[in-house]
Amino acid sequence: MNQLNLSNHLNNLNEQKDKILFSFPLYPPLELFHSMDLTTLVLWGLKNEIRSTQHIYKHIQDYVCSIAKHLTEFILNNGNKIDFLFSYNACDSLRNLPEIIKEGLKEQDYHLPSFHIHLPMNSLDRKYTEEYLKDEFTHLISSLEPFIPNKISFKRFSRSVELFRELRDLKKGLEDLIVKNDYSYINYIKSMEACKYLSNENQIRFLESKYKEFLNKNTSKSTNKVKRVILSGILPPPPKIVHIIEESGLKVVGNDIAKYTRSLHYTPPKGSFKTIEDYYLKFYQNHFPCPTLLYTTDSRIPLLKEMIKQKEANGFIFIGEKFCEYEYFEIPILEKQLQDENVPMLDLEFSAEDIKNYEPYRTRIDAYSEILTTK
Repeated sequence: MNQLNLSNHLNNLNEQKDKILFSFPLYPPLELFHSMDLTTLVLWGLKNEIRSTQHIYKHIQDYVCSIAKHLTEFILNNGNKIDFLFSYNACDSLRNLPEIIKEGLKEQDYHLPSFHIHLPMNSLDRKYTEEYLKDEFTHLISSLEPFIPNKISFKRFSRSVELFRELRDLKKGLEDLIVKNDYSYINYIKSMEACKYLSNENQIRFLESKYKEFLNKNTSKSTNKVKRVILSGILPPPPKIVHIIEESGLKVVGNDIAKYTRSLHYTPPKGSFKTIEDYYLKFYQNHFPCPTLLYTTDSRIPLLKEMIKQKEANGFIFIGEKFCEYEYFEIPILEKQLQDENVPMLDLEFSAEDIKNYEPYRTRIDAYSEILTTK
């Protein structure tokens, strides 16, 4: 299977006359958009597709993360190929981008319809925040309805929910299978990236074929104790970094990566919701903790400790994105608490320009491997 890049995929969608929505927060209401027959592209991590960001610096500062830089560059270069833009208040950089992007597109005489919700950043277990979030989704739905051919249906929405549930379960199951059978973790990352621009139905078919492929392979499991690590970060590591990690004698047994585990963790159970608004209240209330969701941060470190225990991990490797201030605010606290649990942490930082030269990281990873002890 040939992996699509985003530019080619966008051109294909335009030829098919699909209605295209760009979203740049990582946790948008995908089920809702799918039930409206909108093709949603989440612009999260375009480092390997956007080679230059020279056009954006009159719009945003140099000291923002690669996520903000690359998505801004891509939208400003492709705004006339999309129909809608969706955003919510994530980090400080992303929450200011909708206005910046719309002004940049106005300079090209293109006025892009945009939609926004405000996600409360204090506890979603309080009555007033529950009602506030439900109202936000009621307003979002009423704002979108004039732009779609068919009235939004709870029945259609429920079918979309089940499709996403199946897809998320497949992605989690594939990771478990790869780890359990001692395959390189590169297989999981490459599989996830290879299908990211496919339709949900085609993603499911692709992942089912990968699952059968790894299920039918014979591997020789290691009988020696291994140094087991969990990967964390707002973006997944490049496969080359995973290769270096595994060459150093470490085994990746799980992840706390925003694009993977944090996005796939939870889908409200069948029968637990009666309205679209109720579904998304439960969805965000029970979301896997992430620094970009401030109301989840109190439960984040305890849950990471539980993950480390379940995976029997010896170490924790943070794949840091330069200028991602929300994650870096957390790191000193997380590192101290993991040290108290005798789980050393390695912090690797990547910038927008780090797309080829990974060898400088090898020395640090090798040194980290030497200090880990096996359980």
